[in-house]
Amino acid sequence: MSNLPIVFFVLSTASFVFVPNDFSFQISEFPVNRGSLTITCAIAAVVLFIKDRLDGDGDNVTIKKAKHTTPGKKMKAIIITKYGNNTIEYSDDKINVPKLKQPSDILVHVKAASLNPVDLMISQGNGKVMYNKMRMAKGEPAECDAELPLVLGHDVSGVVVKVGKDVKKVKAGDEVWASIPIWRSEGTLAEYAIVNEYDVSHKPNNLSHTEAAALPFVALSVWTSLVKSMAINSKQAKKRRILILGGTGGIGTFAIQLIKAWGGHVTTTCSKGGIELMKRLGADQIIDYTKEDFETVLSQKKQKFHLILDTQGPSSYQACLNLCGSGGHVVTLVSPLHSMTDKHGLVWGAIKATLARLKIGIPQKLFHSRSFSWGIYAPDGQALDKIKLLVEAGKIKPVIEETFPLSEGVAAFQQLSTGHRKGKIVIDVDAR
Repeated sequence: MSNLPIVFFVLSTASFVFVPNDFSFQISEFPVNRGSLTITCAIAAVVLFIKDRLDGDGDNVTIKKAKHTTPGKKMKAIIITKYGNNTIEYSDDKINVPKLKQPSDILVHVKAASLNPVDLMISQGNGKVMYNKMRMAKGEPAECDAELPLVLGHDVSGVVVKVGKDVKKVKAGDEVWASIPIWRSEGTLAEYAIVNEYDVSHKPNNLSHTEAAALPFVALSVWTSLVKSMAINSKQAKKRRILILGGTGGIGTFAIQLIKAWGGHVTTTCSKGGIELMKRLGADQIIDYTKEDFETVLSQKKQKFHLILDTQGPSSYQACLNLCGSGGHVVTLVSPLHSMTDKHGLVWGAIKATLARLKIGIPQKLFHSRSFSWGIYAPDGQALDKIKLLVEAGKIKPVIEETFPLSEGVAAFQQLSTGHRKGKIVIDVDAR
């Protein structure tokens, strides 16, 4: 990822904070003042960020095959053919085996994949405007529902079948794990999936494919939101106090283990049924949110946190900010970006969402010296390489609630939709 989005975000913030209200002049017909500078830089930051998420380029593909694998023309998959509630279906004859399109593409024989709440969101059409713009930017069909049928899924663990001519990191026959861009219409809940070389990593040696498939998406959501955003790293975490809301889900179970592996102190929230799991993962302080209000409990103890990871959304923003100490950072994984772009279009939706974040973040920074940001997900093979080392060292273990065969994928999604998970739901593609 380039630094340009960060540069323009800083310029946008600086324009809003430091440019005087009465500052104004004209360039041709364009007025230059505090408002126009702030909005222009914010738009540039959002557009450049989205552009950075579109990975891979090139036209010609030279294929290297695994001798033992000969995929047919059709494959089994979990798909949607229309958006809405209860639209997820299992198909054994509607989806073609995907083909390599870019020199950095890799075809993977999927052994296992896992479910994430974002898959449900996509099936319901949430975020459709933004994701279709991304698909069109990559030359994929996306207008008038041309992206359908759409294969769901973003995590994958499997065996490399073919690689493009530029691929150096892996070869046919290698066992790999990966997580793909969120906008991709050819997902991983299928017998075969395409991943990019930059998004792939060799599977941890001590995990089965079923275990490995539970980690990439949640791991990279946490890694991108906390580490790449510079909210925390392995050195900063030592002896720091971190609050993680919703500890038993896929995000929470990974985040707790990551912070503990780095020597941090973890406070988390869960219901009574999740307390034993939280203890096993190493949480130092556990609050049963069904009995106690976490803000009340922690405020009475006068506890402040260096970092707070929010998985609940706007209803918890203020409580998180109140508990965050000076110099600390609140990161939320629930933002209005999807709903805003769906409602107002990509440009205006992105502007409105960015301004909503600045409305919270700027006063917090100016008057309380603490940061507020949205967490994001981004595929990253190099990050998975680092996470693999933690997994192989026994510092991080996948938490799996239940496993389903691919043919029962619809039932698996029904289970996911009930909420309050203890870890991940995994699809064993090889299971019959």
